[in-house]
Amino acid sequence: MKMHAHSVLSIAAAVCAALSGGCRTAPVTPAPAAVSQRSNDTAGYVAAFNAGDFSRAAELTDGRRHEAALLIRAMSLAQLGRQSEAEPMLRRLSQSRDSAIRARALATLGLLEHSRGRFDRAAPKLAEASRGLNGTDAVWAAHYAAKSYRAIGNIAAAAELERLASPTLSSTASGSSDGSFAIQFGSFSSETRAKRHQQSMRLVTRRNGLPEPTVHQVERGGRTLYAVRSNGFSSADSARSAADRLRTDTTVVALR
Repeated sequence: MKMHAHSVLSIAAAVCAALSGGCRTAPVTPAPAAVSQRSNDTAGYVAAFNAGDFSRAAELTDGRRHEAALLIRAMSLAQLGRQSEAEPMLRRLSQSRDSAIRARALATLGLLEHSRGRFDRAAPKLAEASRGLNGTDAVWAAHYAAKSYRAIGNIAAAAELERLASPTLSSTASGSSDGSFAIQFGSFSSETRAKRHQQSMRLVTRRNGLPEPTVHQVERGGRTLYAVRSNGFSSADSARSAADRLRTDTTVVALR
């Protein structure tokens, strides 16, 4: 069983940034000094991970002991369905003295539990990870923590994490009637990748009677991203209700 690739790449972003100077596939957050080393071989396995070549990334990190390499190896193995190999490494990394490594390991463990439907195990891991991460990484962890808490009926915890996952919602009236809310299917650093995802989401929105997805250029932390959204919802509640019917990963955003 594989995890949602966009989420895994987002959670790995700070490690990739430290090793290679940035990831093309996800927003980055400041990386800890402990993983700031660079070399040709580290660039190789980071590039493989970024490209989605998880077999190559796992091969290139085999035998390495540096925590950043171990994290990318564990994430790659998880993506390859080799959880029995990935999880022992992730559990060790979840005890790391490096708070960023620890949070990312917890988030990946939480995503694995979420993918299996073990929401009671996923929720606390992802919630803790969201508190230790920054920027988009924290948003993704909070998003999945909220989904897990909703699945086990803890609506209060889910609502709190949803506010973290959609920070703009707290500053916009949820009863707005001007169509200022959207369902977001993901954001990408490449417009080409965003347009490919837009195409893949068209069937989903048509099948569910939702507005067709469009690509929007947005600025996040000084970076230009391309968000795929279905716009035109009058309130956060109506957008969230529509999103709950979809069998794909989404979040609700307030438009400005």
